[in-house]
Amino acid sequence: MRDELGRGLGGEDADIEDVVVGFGVGEDGKTRAVFGDVADEGDGGAHGEDIAAVYLDGERAGGTPLDLKLTPGPHSIRIASASGAPSVHLIDVAAGGRYFASAQFGRPADPLVAFAAPEHILLAAPPTLTIALAGEMPLPLRSITLYRRAQGGAFERIPVAVTNAQGRAQGVVVFPTAGLAAGRKVSYYVSLVTRDGEEYSSELRTIPVLP
Repeated sequence: MRDELGRGLGGEDADIEDVVVGFGVGEDGKTRAVFGDVADEGDGGAHGEDIAAVYLDGERAGGTPLDLKLTPGPHSIRIASASGAPSVHLIDVAAGGRYFASAQFGRPADPLVAFAAPEHILLAAPPTLTIALAGEMPLPLRSITLYRRAQGGAFERIPVAVTNAQGRAQGVVVFPTAGLAAGRKVSYYVSLVTRDGEEYSSELRTIPVLP
């Protein structure tokens, strides 16, 4: 799910465990991240226990609390806990900004963007991605978009046609290889928007490009 600047995604149910993630980004790109229970926000949200695992761009960054260093641009944050399904957020980092994301555990999980994430891209045989929104109830989709960035470049927006398969909306796309070079890397993530305007994103991943 894409997060707005300064916007929290937590609810108000008393029996739900909330975990808040805050990011303060300095001009040098060094980011201080503070994680904690919603009940602790009056003390700055700090929490001394490892209550959740945090993954940055698909890689584990550590347990809460911790310091992170982020470069400007899009990043994915996945917050995982043994008490519930993970929550994925996409943030667009700018120097000097401040970012917040929250996850709720102990409630029905939000739908997740589902596809077989490739571990590398073969230029000779690029993978085909079958993208859907995994959840208990099928949701109609307005759009599916693949975002791809060649190493050293900017993100490109690649629309994916929405089709219907066995009562569920999905999109199928061959990973585009134009502009990619063997020995370099490519970053990508997928965004889905429902007919009601809710947006869900996959984790951002950076993988090698092979011949």
